Amino acid sequence: MMENNDQEIFLEYIKQLLYNTDEASLHREKLSNSVSQLADGLEYLGEIIKDEKNVLTKMAQGKIDADFQYSHHYLAAPVKSIQSNLKHLSWVAKRVAAGDYQQSVSNLGSFSDSFNEMIKQLDQYRDQMEQMSNTDVLTGVGNRRAFNILIEKLWDQDINCSVSFIDIDGLKYCNDHYGHSQGDYYIQSVCQILKENLKENEFIFRFGGDEFLVLSQRDCAEDCQIRLVQIQNELVEKMEHTVSYPCGFSFGCIDVKKIPNKTISEYLSLADKKMYHSKMQHYKAHYKEFK
Repeated sequence: MMENNDQEIFLEYIKQLLYNTDEASLHREKLSNSVSQLADGLEYLGEIIKDEKNVLTKMAQGKIDADFQYSHHYLAAPVKSIQSNLKHLSWVAKRVAAGDYQQSVSNLGSFSDSFNEMIKQLDQYRDQMEQMSNTDVLTGVGNRRAFNILIEKLWDQDINCSVSFIDIDGLKYCNDHYGHSQGDYYIQSVCQILKENLKENEFIFRFGGDEFLVLSQRDCAEDCQIRLVQIQNELVEKMEHTVSYPCGFSFGCIDVKKIPNKTISEYLSLADKKMYHSKMQHYKAHYKEFK
């Protein structure tokens, strides 16, 4: 039977383990010989508790990979599980920071839900920013950056296409005489009628202030030129009863094929020259209006 003095020493040791873990010490010299085996077990338990506290303290300081001195016991298992989840969380956070929004975390309860929702929102925000960076604000169509991305993708895949370089006629005249809000309306009207006539695998981009590009993966430059003449006529018919200034656009169409020593910029320059020739013809016809 355990003596009262032994009980008091054991209880004091247990209390120290709970409230002053690092300083806890079992005074074995004061114990009777009959409880030495119990003292051995209690001291071992004390070392495990100290070890657990040491690991948890380091984790609280951010050292999630802190090692156990005594790891082959059940008390270590839940902490190791938390360490594993936190290490995975750290890895996922690094992947997300690098732009990989397909990751997710689990086994962390409501924190997992919140973290995964954050990843989802970041992914949506990234898509929105990407869309905004590729979209012209005034017209809602792709901008120069979006065109460059698509044409380079087709170029890398050896996919032939045609590009029509379109320039609005008399936009400066419209801005100077009727105001920039009317000029914006003119730009939007031209863009809208071009959009309405797009076919499958055709894309429109606003390349600059009064410049648009139409990229077609289905029609050659000659067919695009025929269609653009028809669209010109549609624009004139649509606008002549709503505005008091002459409307129209000039264009140059070219076929784009990936061949050695030929660049995308050279193709665009050729289309620009064709467009300029078309514009000179239009300006001769409407010289007085645009003077």
